[in-house]
Amino acid sequence: MNAKDPALNSAIDVKTSNSHELSLNYCRLSLSDNTLYFKDGQIKLEPKVIRVLHCLATVSGEVVIREQLITAVWKDQVVSDDAITRCISILRKHFKQHPELGLSIETIAKQGYRLNQITVTQETPPSLLSRHYRVVAISVALVTFLLLLLSQWLPVDQEKNWERSILLASEAKERYPNLSQSGHWLTYARSHQNGMAIYVKSLTDEGIQQLTTGEFYDHQPTFSPDQKRIAFARITATQQCEIWTVPLIGGPEKKLASCQPQGVYDMSWAADGQELLYIDRQHPMAPGRLNRLHLPTLTQQVINIQSGVGVDDLALSADGQQIAVTLSPLPGVEDIYLNSFPINAPWKRLSKEHTKVHGLAFAADNRSLFFTSNRRGPFFLWQTPLSKWEPKNIHSALPNGDEISINAQHTIALERWTENSEVVALAHDGTELNIIADKQMNWQAQQAPDNKATAFISDRSGTAELWLQKGSEYHQLTQFNGPWILSFDWSPDSREIAFSVAEAKGYSVYLYNLDTQRLTQPQPLKNAYAPFWHPVSGELYFGSTRSGDWQIWRWSPISQELQKVTQQGGKVVKISADGSLFYTKANQTGLWLQNQSQEQQVLQQLAVFDEANWAVTNTDIFWVKRDFQHGSLLIQHSRASNSEVKQLPLNNLLYFSGLKLSRDKQQIWYARITREDSDIDLLHSEMANAL
Repeated sequence: MNAKDPALNSAIDVKTSNSHELSLNYCRLSLSDNTLYFKDGQIKLEPKVIRVLHCLATVSGEVVIREQLITAVWKDQVVSDDAITRCISILRKHFKQHPELGLSIETIAKQGYRLNQITVTQETPPSLLSRHYRVVAISVALVTFLLLLLSQWLPVDQEKNWERSILLASEAKERYPNLSQSGHWLTYARSHQNGMAIYVKSLTDEGIQQLTTGEFYDHQPTFSPDQKRIAFARITATQQCEIWTVPLIGGPEKKLASCQPQGVYDMSWAADGQELLYIDRQHPMAPGRLNRLHLPTLTQQVINIQSGVGVDDLALSADGQQIAVTLSPLPGVEDIYLNSFPINAPWKRLSKEHTKVHGLAFAADNRSLFFTSNRRGPFFLWQTPLSKWEPKNIHSALPNGDEISINAQHTIALERWTENSEVVALAHDGTELNIIADKQMNWQAQQAPDNKATAFISDRSGTAELWLQKGSEYHQLTQFNGPWILSFDWSPDSREIAFSVAEAKGYSVYLYNLDTQRLTQPQPLKNAYAPFWHPVSGELYFGSTRSGDWQIWRWSPISQELQKVTQQGGKVVKISADGSLFYTKANQTGLWLQNQSQEQQVLQQLAVFDEANWAVTNTDIFWVKRDFQHGSLLIQHSRASNSEVKQLPLNNLLYFSGLKLSRDKQQIWYARITREDSDIDLLHSEMANAL
């Protein structure tokens, strides 16, 4: 390919903008932390240096001219050739110091540079050790033995010798790792064009075998205790959820049972091989439920743990005597609970922090738990004794930890999951404009009525908080450090933002004053959800269960009067400029309009978990329609004719996005997922269970 070919420029532009991580021969490049990771360590690089490498790597083997490097790395800045020469020199120095990377940069005279990937041959160690090596080996063995003895008394924070290695890193997503107890095998799911397939990988000879076709969304694989079978969940082409098994060596699959349509969130095989336990959901916003599948009879049972509280994560100890789950009393918050197995005693609450847990696993000795959590910002790997809540961070594990699995050899398989979203403005003609860039997760952006600022929700600080964009500056307004902020609205005078927070006793609404920079919570707002300011009167409308069931209420900040507005149900409310009051109802599909104290259902298809994904004007209703073949669609529905006017695709819609109207009513603002990626790392430690 010609180095000045426009197709090459296009490839560099597209890949550089969309891929934050790349696999390069024997290493992985990460733009998120400017680091090159490889088996024996990592190399921290300057931002410009790693972007030069990233640019070369996106078209590895092709020549990249200097002008292309300047455009991709320095954008509109004026730089000399010396800047590129310096970056190339730094990279070559690192490649020379670390030949195990298998990388080199070739200079192509009068053109540019080419990144080459070199095969690294490993020297075969001698079969007989010299006397010197024997002494070293005996010393190492003695030290190891002493460390193992000491491991019975050392606390977690003295355990420093975790070693991390990259096991699976590619452009595809590798998810849901599960290690066999023997230590020989790893099963996982890998993304395909139309779904995910189940794979098994040998940890001894590195061989990989694909067990399912990838035609469906196969996920959550888990080894049977005898390691002869792998159970997994499948979402079919008709959106049905099913539990299947497949032999470890490959072969005919067998369907065992059905599950709820949103899929399985965690699954574990009981130690006796007679039961499968799994967590499934009806839809994304529904609470998870814990299920028991008795394999000899294929009978199913839902295990009720705590009324009205969802289950998110599951772990069974290797000896089969203990079970741990995470319960989610409110969005963005999970606590860890313990019990004996089979379950025959009250559940013991281990954690009491407002944090989120993504992965859960017992240590090999069954005396501690490992989990991934955002308790200190990003999702890191933690370990705590079962006897008390005393988490210690495993520093060797990188952030963005998700699912985890542990085998009898004290090896941890750690899924590292990253997801970014941006907020875009969708015009009536289908054109889009970026509003909030994709630094972590961002959603529900809304302009102030005076157009001087934009508020939005983001987890860029580690937890979902309210942020303000003013010009090129960003300001974090709240610090709840755990419970999610779920919905907000500007006051008509642009001086206050009302928002709801999930709290232990339900939802509450808070007010943030932009003038005083103070957070307040008037008494009438302590049982309130999804606030919306009346555009003329300045009264605050919201959903509440203060009368027993969900109804719409209004509160006047001036008179302090509180009044119930609906009688037949109502949860999320929005008001058009002409004063028309629309609302959704709890656990009911559809949208309603109140007209002179009478209600009328104006939409029937709006899904329950799309309760915030709609907006109204004087003439139209905009709402999200779910289409499994074409993805999410934005529907423009005419209020006058009570009919559909237009459909527009909502590319990669973040399901809890929350549609917002621009102030001129000409754009719909929504959040879309810009990047999803997942890799699998291994963590090794001889003192993994030192407690």
